[in-house]
Amino acid sequence: MNITTQTLASLALAAALLGATGCVDAPSGGTSGTSIYVYDNASASVMHWKDVSTLYAAPAAPPAATATLTAGNISNMAPVGWGGLAVDPTTNCLYIVAASGGAVTRISQLTTQTGAVTNSYDIATFTLTTTNTTFSNSTFGQACVDSTANTLYVTETGTNRTASRVWAVPNASTVLAGTSVADSGASLPVISNDYGYSGVAVGANHLVYGYFPNGNTLYSNILEDVPLNGGRIRQGSTSGWYSSLVATDVLAGALTELSDTTTTFGTLGYDTVNNILYCARQANASPASGTTVLPAVVAFTPGQFTTSNFNVVPAGPALTDTAATLPDLRFISHAGLKDWLAGGDMVSSSATNVVHLWKSPSAGGASVAVTLPAGVEVAGIALDGAD
Repeated sequence: MNITTQTLASLALAAALLGATGCVDAPSGGTSGTSIYVYDNASASVMHWKDVSTLYAAPAAPPAATATLTAGNISNMAPVGWGGLAVDPTTNCLYIVAASGGAVTRISQLTTQTGAVTNSYDIATFTLTTTNTTFSNSTFGQACVDSTANTLYVTETGTNRTASRVWAVPNASTVLAGTSVADSGASLPVISNDYGYSGVAVGANHLVYGYFPNGNTLYSNILEDVPLNGGRIRQGSTSGWYSSLVATDVLAGALTELSDTTTTFGTLGYDTVNNILYCARQANASPASGTTVLPAVVAFTPGQFTTSNFNVVPAGPALTDTAATLPDLRFISHAGLKDWLAGGDMVSSSATNVVHLWKSPSAGGASVAVTLPAGVEVAGIALDGAD
């Protein structure tokens, strides 16, 4: 056997071994090979479509879900916190966050699940437990995962939206069922001047981004006489935010379009290939005469988070949906490795059966509204860009 034949044989053997041990992550970028998971509050189950493009192609009559995941643990999560669904393609886990009580359910071996999750090794529930800073009657919200660090992030807002925090749960895929995860050492430090129903996303190099719809006045560390009010996005890490009252590594101010007089909530999504941070926040669909209608989603780049560049025009792609065309948008989720953005609505404090999909949002443009069966209540969406 010559060297060429040996090489070919080795490659064939390697391919066979890969086929036997599981799938290989799809190349990053583009829009192919992306699954979508949707939590339905009404049926207390997770619907899974293997290819999100099939929904995008038939928004008025989408195909039936590839699989619907059910279990007692999944059912106990309803209602799910807004955006409280996150997938980690590295550990092959899905996380579901209940709106109250701090319960988190983890489904393992995610890509092999096709219905009722009955194996106790594949499903576990643990609890986020306050022991340090007291948040009474908390509401939990958006979740995301740092797939390169096995860290789960979850937002929490206290009574009357007077304080907010972001949990950082290390080694999330191995937290045992029944465990109470204490906030001491498992959450980013609370910044008392930030509050409201917040959002969270993870970017490159383990950077964490938190959106807070309101808070005390911020001041530039360069121009002390310039006050910043309203919505703000902070940049930080697992050890905490990079600033507090001083606007270091914070975006805020009128130019950012991060809030208006109606804003009480917001969520984030991060494109890890194109390095784009998306923010959806409540905006007035019918502002006073002479006031601009804000976009439904604004986008920034990591380079905009500097010590002096705080009140800036969003430098990311322009998504053409506005607060008038998407008046009910409540949360968003990004596929990370693939160029898809998705969102869900809230009407009169309830979820709807509509999923908004942006295909190739990095190029700008508008979303497509996908209508799921009547009665579905979409509370969380997770896109798996590595499927």
